[in-house]
Amino acid sequence: MEVRQPGFLDAFQAASLRARNAQVISGDGNSGHTAVQAWGRFTIWGLHVPMVRPLDPLLTSLSRRLQEVDLVECFAWYLITCTNANTETAWTYVGVLNRWHERACGVPLAAGMPLDRVHRQLQAWQSLLGRPIMRRRRVGVRPRQLRAGISAALQPQRHSRDANMAALLEVALVAVCRAGELASGRHGWAANRLPTRADVSFVFRRGRLVDVVLLVTNCKAAGAERFRKFEKHLPVRGRFLSPGWALYQLVTALDPVPDHLASSTPLFRDPLTGLALTVEQVRSSLRACMAAIGLDATQYGAHSLRIGGATALASLDAPAYVIQRLGHWSSDAYLRYLRESRAEHDRYVQGIADADVDDFTPDYVAIDDHAFDDDDED
Repeated sequence: MEVRQPGFLDAFQAASLRARNAQVISGDGNSGHTAVQAWGRFTIWGLHVPMVRPLDPLLTSLSRRLQEVDLVECFAWYLITCTNANTETAWTYVGVLNRWHERACGVPLAAGMPLDRVHRQLQAWQSLLGRPIMRRRRVGVRPRQLRAGISAALQPQRHSRDANMAALLEVALVAVCRAGELASGRHGWAANRLPTRADVSFVFRRGRLVDVVLLVTNCKAAGAERFRKFEKHLPVRGRFLSPGWALYQLVTALDPVPDHLASSTPLFRDPLTGLALTVEQVRSSLRACMAAIGLDATQYGAHSLRIGGATALASLDAPAYVIQRLGHWSSDAYLRYLRESRAEHDRYVQGIADADVDDFTPDYVAIDDHAFDDDDED
């Protein structure tokens, strides 16, 4: 394409590169993702071949494209055997890598040939291991446990950093927030993505604090939507947790900042450094709180707060749309976070044992009509 105006295409290419990189939250096109870094080690250091491998989708022969699929399959095997990734993680990495490759050079790996064969191979390798994928267990935090843990491990009235951490823990559970929506993660802190002191407001009625409003983002949103801030209304007082009061005490008495600095000050911070609390600090503090009351701290992570909030909503018989709205879930993914209580479980299984069930379904079901296997006849 011939363009007479000098510098026009150069400006477009620079803007296009920034836009491609901005397609992911990291802002670097995912070039720093573990999957891409592993691909670089696998190709450049290990096989001495380029890591960016553009092929023409129309002119490249089938045998050449299949060779590239073989290379991706070999990379998945490398992830499992040399980096100790499980097969699900390896498949996720392949997907991340494929999208990065398309952003980097305009075409996916193997000239856009489907990589379903790699997925099936990973599933087969897992089957050969003779065991299911081992997953970390994450336990939800109950409001009563969090209250006891904060009282045992933190001193918010004496130490301003503890006041910041205690308020964050309470807000995360009650507001059903991700830790990355309140604390700094691997992408650092920015006022347009994480709450500042200016993002919290207090509503008084007749001199009494009746509502606390906090503005937070949905860190899982795509594109510019991840900068949109939503209102979270927090209760002032609760039987076990009082996030509204904890926030009010934090910003007015325990760790105040001048009004002109409110919009540039992280809501939850370390007063000694002025830096935002990190997700890693939230995780370690929560585990310290749980260990202080005699629980197994290894079963808790930063996401345990969100799990606990969602489970508390379910125990209140909150409708599905309420749980989805409060937790900013766009699908039924929230169901994975609900934890059944032991009392509820016992009640249901006891009900099965006691049930005298009658229904309208006939006792005999035509096997051929339902395509049952022979084993179903026993």
